[in-house]
Amino acid sequence: MTMTNRDTDTRACTLVDIPLIRRISDDVAVLDTEVEYTRDLYGPGGAILSSLLLPHRHAFTFISRVGDEQAVGHFRLREPEGVAHIVYIAPTIRPQDDDTAWLHVFDAMAREAGRHDAQVLIGEVGEDDPLFETMRHSGFAVYARQQIWRRPPGEYVCLEPQVILAAAQETDLGAIQGLVARVVPKMLHPFIVPTGLQPGWVYYRGGRLMAYISVSKGRHGVYLTPFIDPQAMPQAPAIFHDLIQNIQGNGKLPLYVQVRRYHEWLHTPLHGLGFVPGPPQALMVRHIKAIVRQPKFALAKKSFRVVPNLVTMGEPPDDYDRDLTLLSS
Repeated sequence: MTMTNRDTDTRACTLVDIPLIRRISDDVAVLDTEVEYTRDLYGPGGAILSSLLLPHRHAFTFISRVGDEQAVGHFRLREPEGVAHIVYIAPTIRPQDDDTAWLHVFDAMAREAGRHDAQVLIGEVGEDDPLFETMRHSGFAVYARQQIWRRPPGEYVCLEPQVILAAAQETDLGAIQGLVARVVPKMLHPFIVPTGLQPGWVYYRGGRLMAYISVSKGRHGVYLTPFIDPQAMPQAPAIFHDLIQNIQGNGKLPLYVQVRRYHEWLHTPLHGLGFVPGPPQALMVRHIKAIVRQPKFALAKKSFRVVPNLVTMGEPPDDYDRDLTLLSS
């Protein structure tokens, strides 16, 4: 990390920054794997430029200039979880770079996320990426290790006994939250346990929810986030097979499965189903200090009517009812 005393300019991006965004859009570090593998990020119609041309009220882009260095960061709010997820940082950092501009961008995103009641700012980054160290210096800590497993398009034969999955319904939310809470380490609960129903599929056995896999489908792929009880390990290949048949019968899109350390046992069944692991990544988390908003008080002039205490014995005096007036000073 290099800190300098040079003048800095850090602010929200506007339309005047489009030439810069266009220039660096081919050199970005994507920190949101769901977006990376499902959406079109690059090019004239990609998410990077559209975030400025068609801004969303839950997405924010910041730019920082320090001397000759310029860095841009974009994050999205995941409501109502109170989580801000960094989508990309641009340009990528090289080991010899002065990363001061990137540090200012992280600080700006954290401040803005806090203003919108986010509790954490998170990002997924390769463990060998120079950005990993910059994020650590910016206050991020490693909360989980993960790999993204990929299977190319195409159909395949599953020889496992068949299981039947069903599309998740609102009535499944309580069971889903309970499953995630018992599968995921407690330190990850604040930003992993879903507070609302997300598209996905569920598998019950004996009336108990054994698996829930959330599904995010885009033009470029299908991204799966599994939560599977270890007791359902023998059924894991069949669970994924039935899920794939439900969401992608024609097999025209690649599949991606997010596998974090607490689901390492999924490596064997995924490998048997033709999935290949990607490079190791870290889920980085930066906690955001709460912004305390002080209430504003104004003096008011109002009359209050005194009511006799109900437990008072006997009749009140004739002059008991009276008005008390609170006067503003």
